[in-house]
Parts: sequence; structure tokens; C-alpha cells
Amino acid sequence: MHSRADVPVRRVHATRIVLERVARVVAFGAIVGASWLMWTGASPSAAGMPRITQAVSSGAQSLDSVVLRHLVRGGAEPRDSVRTDTLLLGLSRIPGDSSRALLGGLPLSGVSVAWALVPDSARDATLAATVSRVATPGNELLVRSSGHHHALVLRDAGGVLDSVPTESATTPSSWRVRSATWPLTVSGRASTVSLDTPDSTRVRMVRVLGVPGWEYKFTVAALEELGWKVDGAVRVAPTAQVTLGAPATPLDTTRYAAVVVTDSVAVDGTGLQRFVDAGGGLILLGDALRIPALSAMRPAVATERRGGIAGALLTEAPLSGLDAWELRTAPDAVVLQEVSGDAGGGHGHDEPVMVARRRGAGRVLAVAYRELWRWRMEGRDDGIDAHRAWWRNTLSAVGAVAAAPVGRDPLGRDPHPGAGAPYADLVSWIGPARTTSGGPTSGQDAVRPTRSTRDSRHLAPWLGVLALGLLCFEWGSRRLRGAR
Repeated sequence: MHSRADVPVRRVHATRIVLERVARVVAFGAIVGASWLMWTGASPSAAGMPRITQAVSSGAQSLDSVVLRHLVRGGAEPRDSVRTDTLLLGLSRIPGDSSRALLGGLPLSGVSVAWALVPDSARDATLAATVSRVATPGNELLVRSSGHHHALVLRDAGGVLDSVPTESATTPSSWRVRSATWPLTVSGRASTVSLDTPDSTRVRMVRVLGVPGWEYKFTVAALEELGWKVDGAVRVAPTAQVTLGAPATPLDTTRYAAVVVTDSVAVDGTGLQRFVDAGGGLILLGDALRIPALSAMRPAVATERRGGIAGALLTEAPLSGLDAWELRTAPDAVVLQEVSGDAGGGHGHDEPVMVARRRGAGRVLAVAYRELWRWRMEGRDDGIDAHRAWWRNTLSAVGAVAAAPVGRDPLGRDPHPGAGAPYADLVSWIGPARTTSGGPTSGQDAVRPTRSTRDSRHLAPWLGVLALGLLCFEWGSRRLRGAR
């Protein structure tokens, strides 16, 4: 029979046994957990789980130094070693050319890159631009930009050339620059595009065909004032014509950029078709739309004449004061310009006045206006300049003045867009920006490691130490109370 004093002793003994059993269960659980972590960490399926090495904000430290450190570390490791590092980047600007190339070397060293732009910079990141020589006298530069942006600034080595303010920024934007000192750049808030120097282009000639009259005279005058070399033929009789400039030569795209026909006149339809198919431009002005020999290639048919609005030549819309043809466009033609119903004959619908059609490698342009010379001679004081500018833009519409942009590789073998499209170039090097199910993440989210990306294999040794300690506790406790 036990005394009352033995009751606390039995309770302590029972509690001790429970603690020993709990320690044993936890120890075996720790051993299983450590084994599972080590096995999953060494399995091929876990090799793609990243181990976060560093999160870099573009404004916090030198991006190049961080990238170089990872590249050097990757080159020092054995080739058969598997690295699962991830460099997280929160960018407020698209990195420069050299930085993007350095980032492209990280995947080859076993370091993946996850990146995103801060929200204020995401809109400006897609900026891209090209520069080309305009094949006109003077070889002007034509700079085109595209992409969403808040504001743009065009600079050369001498400073700012032009800018597009925030409130009027559009997509796309373009500039004509007479001369520039390289390098030439287009800058937004988060991206800067560096433009390569384009080669000079050979300026070709323009041939003008028509009948003697004011339209022919002032068409040639406007083109020559723009600096073009013009030749052509003026039909003065059914069997006689007067040549302008060089003697009549066969139409060739290496010599001529475009042909302008100002009136209904006898032309070599077959020769013009070959010229356009080879890449030349053809402009049919007014009555030239009714030439039977060109019916197969004209982009629109002139159906009915409509008169101009009296006095409109002296207003802000001088072209509405000119006589014009109503056009019925071809199915494969594109309307480049139209006038409202009030100015288009009162039909209640917009009337096309400039229609383009692609044929072979060239273009044919139909212009509805008749007697454009009246705009120059009877319009306002700026009529001469406006008439000249209209012809410059019209030649551009048939591709007569735009030279091909200079690319990094004309054969298209370079997979990286380069400095002309920094955002696309960065994606080609390190992949697209990090996104979630709801869309692109912010830069702060990109540099914050998530729980799923944390490497948990470092817990395995600590679980082993815990299991060893618990087993030693259980063994010592059992020995002290005389149990095996």
C-alpha cells in the first residue's frame, strides 16, 4: 500500500514519460522533414525553384556592378554545378545598351532574372524610334517614334532640338530634321532611344507629264522649289511634244522616284505599269484620272465634277474652294484624305479626295482636286508655301521620298532589336517583365521575394540538430529514471 507522499512522485514520473514520448515523436518528425527537404532540393523538379540572392532597385546601386558580380561568380563555379539563383530587379528606367547586354549574360551563368517597372514608368517604357534619310534634295532626317509616352524630347550632341509636351503627346510622333550632330536620341521619362547614323541616299528625279497650262507650270515650279530635278514632256499637238529637262528616257526606278500626270493626256500605260510594279510612284492629278490607258491601275474612278465653295481659297480650308472630282474608290484602295459632307458637295457624307493603291512594289495615288494652281496664285499670302508643302507630302504618300531605315542587321539575323527599341531589346535579353494574374506587377512587388520563392533547404541541418537534441534528451531522461 502506497503512502500519500508517493502520489506526487508518480505524477512527476508520468509527466516525464509523456515528455520523453513527445520528444521522440518530434525528433522522428524532424528527421523525416529534413530528409524530405534534402530530397526535394536535390530532385530535378526543384532545380527550377529559385534561391533569391539579391533584390536590386535601379536607383539604389550600380546595376552593372551587381550584374558583373553574378557573372564572375557564375564563371568561377564548376560547369556541372546547378545554380538556381534569381536576381530581382525593380526598374524605374530601361537600362542602357551595355547594361542590357550584361543582363543577357546572366541566364548563361545560371542566374535567372525577374524584373518589373515601377508604375509611373511603365507607360513610357515602350518607346521606340527610327531615323532615315529623306531622299529629297538636302537629305533631311526623318525621325519617327511610336509607343505610349507622356512627353518626348529630341536631342543631338548640341542640345535639345524639339519636344512633345505631356498634354499633346501622341502616338506616333515624327520630326523632320535638316541637320543634326550625332548622337541623336529620343528620350521619355523611363526610356532613351539612341539612333544610328543613316547612310546618305541618292536623290532621284521626278517626271511630270501634262499639257501646257497653269497646272503644269506651277506643279513643276513647286517641285523645283523643293529642290527636285524635274524633267518631262508637254503635249502641244497630237503628234508633237516639248521635252522638259533631259531628253525623254525610258522610265527606270533607278533614275526616277515618281511620275506626276497633271492632265488628261496620252501616256504610255504599259511603261507606267512596269515602272510602278518595279517600285516607282505614280500621282494622277485631277483630269488624269480619266485617262483610259491607266484604268487598270488607278485607285479610284472620277465620276462627277463638284464645284468649289466660293471664297474658300481665302479661308483656313483653302482646298474646299477648288473644283474636284467625286471618286469611287477601288476595293483594294485606301482613302488617305477626305473632306466633310458640307465641303464635299453637300451629300451629307465624307468625300474622299486622296486615295492610294499598292501595285507591285510601288504605289498609285489619285488626287481629286482640279486646278491646284489656284491655291498658289489666288489664295492667301501663305498659299505658295502651303502649295509647296502639299506637294512634298504628296510625294511622301507614294513612297517617293522615304528611304529605308538603317537597321543593325539588314538581313534580320540579329534577334535583339537594339537601341532603337530599348524595352523590346531588354525583353529579348532576359524575358518579359514579371506579371501576376491581374497584369504587370509594380517595381516594388518585383523586388519583394515571395514565400514560394524562398529556398527552404537551409532548414534541413537545423531540423537534424533539433532531432539529435530531442533524442539525447529522451535517452538521458530514460537512463536517469532507470529505464532502458
